Amino acid sequence: MRLAVPAINGAGVDAGISDTFSESRFFSIVSVDGDRINKDFESIAVPAGEDTGKIVFMLLGRGVGAVVAKALTERERQMIAGTGMQVHVGAAGTVWDAVRSYIDGRLEDRSDLNPCEGHCHG
Repeated sequence: MRLAVPAINGAGVDAGISDTFSESRFFSIVSVDGDRINKDFESIAVPAGEDTGKIVFMLLGRGVGAVVAKALTERERQMIAGTGMQVHVGAAGTVWDAVRSYIDGRLEDRSDLNPCEGHCHG
């Protein structure tokens, strides 16, 4: 599985995690196989002001199967999940830390397109 993590710079797995998805200028893409992190990773730069939808489809086009982030807006979460990519939030630290948290199952899975399932209020 290829994971995309919004990062604060292009330092790959050593980069800190960005606080935001849409405003992140870098994404680290890391391949995992079961509980193993593959040595190949890719750091991609995103032009400032890029549309969230374009970022999501750029990641999808690079074979990303899951986004691992600190937090996402509901709009971002729905855009990512709507493509079929998994969504995992609650990551902290570096990209490496985020990927380990994903592998260890310590992140919240927010992949469901309708998380309320008819019982939301409002």
